[in-house]
Amino acid sequence: EHARTEIYRRKLEELSALLRNYTSFSRDIPQYLSSLRVEADGGSEIPADLVMLIAADGNYVRIHTMANVHEIRDTLSGMGSRLDPAQFARVHRSYLVNRNHVRSVVRKEGAALSVLLSNGMEIPVGPNYRAEVDSFETMTKRLSA
Repeated sequence: EHARTEIYRRKLEELSALLRNYTSFSRDIPQYLSSLRVEADGGSEIPADLVMLIAADGNYVRIHTMANVHEIRDTLSGMGSRLDPAQFARVHRSYLVNRNHVRSVVRKEGAALSVLLSNGMEIPVGPNYRAEVDSFETMTKRLSA
């Protein structure tokens, strides 16, 4: 009985150590923005799910939703680093798109590509971002199969 109790005590210590390691690790996981704050509109918050497209405009970014376009003083790379890469993808040096609003990938003459958004906007794909867009196509084929 004493040996069994000692084994359980040691296993409990091991599990406690693993749980401490897990909780300290999970605190280090980056937290992505769930909404974007627009100061010009009286400090309103735009949920990230409603954002269709973010376009670069110098030291500003234009945030496109179905209803409006908002402007924030930030850079596209800065904004992209704070958004969830599972939800937003860089498709051009000037554009980030919400993956949920991409309806299709349009192939044009030659090697040109663009993405068609749910509101009908067609966004060009830069040559450095083709691999990212190719993952859209494989994901869409898997979902439709």
